[in-house]
Amino acid sequence: METALILMSKAPVAGRTKTRLEGRFSAEECAKIHLTCLRDLHNNLKGEIIQ
Repeated sequence: METALILMSKAPVAGRTKTRLEGRFSAEECAKIHLTCLRDLHNNLKGEIIQ
């Protein structure tokens, strides 16, 4: 049997994600931070086997 991992997240849309960071970053930067976190997570999990 093959193992799968499902990651659920909000879409990285400016003004709709990471809103608590908007005091320090613009809405667009917050969306880029979110997208970067998702990409890092994907790269870290790629090829991993979870048992």
